Amino acid sequence: MRDMANFPLPKVSVIIPCFNQGSYLAEAVISAKLAYSGPLEVIIIDDGSTEPKIERWLKEAQNLGDFVKVVRQKNLGLSGARNTGISLATGEFIQLLDSDDILVPQKIDSQVAHFLVAENLDVSVGNFLLCDDRRDVFSKPDEAIANFSLKIEDFLYCWERGFVIPIHCALFRRDLLANNPFDESARAKEDWLFWCRIVSGGARLSYINRHFAIYRQHASSMRRSYVSMGKTWLFAALKIDQIIGKQHPDFFESALSWFQQCYRSNPLYNEELRNFGARHEQSGGINKPIPLPVSFSDDADSVIKSLVNIGAEERLPSISVVIPVYNHYEHFLQCLTSLGKQGINNLEIVCVNDASTDQRISPLLRKIAESVKNFVVIDHSVNTGISETQNEAVNAAKGEYIAFLDCDDALVPNALKQVADKLELDGTIDYLFTDRYDIDHAGNVIRLAKYGGYHNISHNAARPVRADLLDGMIASHLKVIRRRIYQEAGGTGAQFTGCQDWELALKIAEFGNFFYLPEALYRHRIHENSVTSSEHVSQFRKTNELRRIFAKKWLWTSGGKSWQRPSSNEENGAESTRWFDSSSVPSLDDLKESWRQGKRCCFDFMQSHDLPAVNFIREFNSYFDAIRWCDPAVPSALIGYLWSHEILKEKS
Repeated sequence: MRDMANFPLPKVSVIIPCFNQGSYLAEAVISAKLAYSGPLEVIIIDDGSTEPKIERWLKEAQNLGDFVKVVRQKNLGLSGARNTGISLATGEFIQLLDSDDILVPQKIDSQVAHFLVAENLDVSVGNFLLCDDRRDVFSKPDEAIANFSLKIEDFLYCWERGFVIPIHCALFRRDLLANNPFDESARAKEDWLFWCRIVSGGARLSYINRHFAIYRQHASSMRRSYVSMGKTWLFAALKIDQIIGKQHPDFFESALSWFQQCYRSNPLYNEELRNFGARHEQSGGINKPIPLPVSFSDDADSVIKSLVNIGAEERLPSISVVIPVYNHYEHFLQCLTSLGKQGINNLEIVCVNDASTDQRISPLLRKIAESVKNFVVIDHSVNTGISETQNEAVNAAKGEYIAFLDCDDALVPNALKQVADKLELDGTIDYLFTDRYDIDHAGNVIRLAKYGGYHNISHNAARPVRADLLDGMIASHLKVIRRRIYQEAGGTGAQFTGCQDWELALKIAEFGNFFYLPEALYRHRIHENSVTSSEHVSQFRKTNELRRIFAKKWLWTSGGKSWQRPSSNEENGAESTRWFDSSSVPSLDDLKESWRQGKRCCFDFMQSHDLPAVNFIREFNSYFDAIRWCDPAVPSALIGYLWSHEILKEKS
């Protein structure tokens, strides 16, 4: 046995295939970094993704550190992507990780130690937890690994029948994977096929009874095709039968029996077959061409008619409306139409089409621009994200003030007229913001959101806006900003795409004059395709990074002097550190006062994952320097949300 104390930690390669699931990549990469304290490389294989935002997501993942490498290839499927990563890996050990799953902190550390103790080991296997898509609820399946011996019989006769090993539960010797590539003809059940091949070939597996991996269950997985899954089960079973030869003559009969029990007998299987037959009959058995997008001509004419007067006056526009556009065609029509009801005849509209995939968007914008004065269109060939799009639009605008409008939202009638009248009366205003209505997909009002819509923040005329901005983005819709002030603040940075408006407000709060107009002038649409819901994890992380930056500047100073805060090795000192725990989450006022006193704030999750406490830490971890945990669900729920992943500390 090697002397672990003196033996240098080996290099580990983490291989992450990705096909159109880039929004999860940062979480996967961060979890890999937390999983190992030794030399690490992360190889992301972009397997021919077609999602327009993939470039931004890949860049965000790559920016997490020099240890991250991105490789692009044509679509070869999951097996092909894994094989590419294995061929490029330089580590002694390989960790396979799908882009939508995560590892528990110290996972690889523990398994490398396992290898160092058991020198003849080929694969170290740990246990796993299941979680929902948002990582709010965690569950442990019936012992899917611990009660099995990891012999070939388990893989042949028990797979999916109480036994399964998600691939990221394991840590592999690189040589084992290099000599046993994944079968690229299998587009599903590839893990079953792989495990059977290596175990039948004599690979040595050993189990550690700790929950090391998190397997994410998507809502879409509940709608998967039973017919397709049944076919891939039989395909894999035939392949495995060829591998094992005559050693297990009853294997294929067992596989057929499970196909009948799990797939073919399921009512959804037969319903799919009936639906397929009906569609085939209706189409005459011939694949019809995909219809062209619905004509935009009538829609364009309607919008043109509503905007006919926005450039009626010859003078320069007082307000330019900036609209970043990415799909949402039907809502975008309502957005544009609302601008024709603003009671202003010297308005400018600047639309930036950020590589919309809806083919109607670009010709719609071109036709409107040909007929409407002061309607400016900028087209992007690749998706650059909201921050760069917004900056470009502001620089192209001519108005003294910029009003910001999302393409799936709308303004109430005469909203800009009210704003313009106030700006004319008070020439000192740099940043004006209002209340809003939150509306659903159909346009029905869900609620009236005052002062940003936060339940714990209310407007106090005696208190400056800046005092509330650390707690949340209260200076939100509708926001109208002096163009010169926007540019002096440096616009919005790509680093904070997704919460760029809050970043801008925080920067302007350091020198600009804010004004709150308590009128609901904006209609903010909330729906499943909004950026807020689809990228909520990265937005939480970025808001915590932002709050951390400005809390340091605004709370650590007194009389122009900065506090000298204690270092991390002093966190146990009663005088220098305040500990909070999940039995009672602190108030924001308490946290900020601790910061003003120069103290470190630390949080202790007592014995288990507590969702209210988790949600509080997700939103306000920027105030904490250490988070202690013993339940692996805790760090798994927080990965990707934290201003620094290094603040997670397992209890000894």
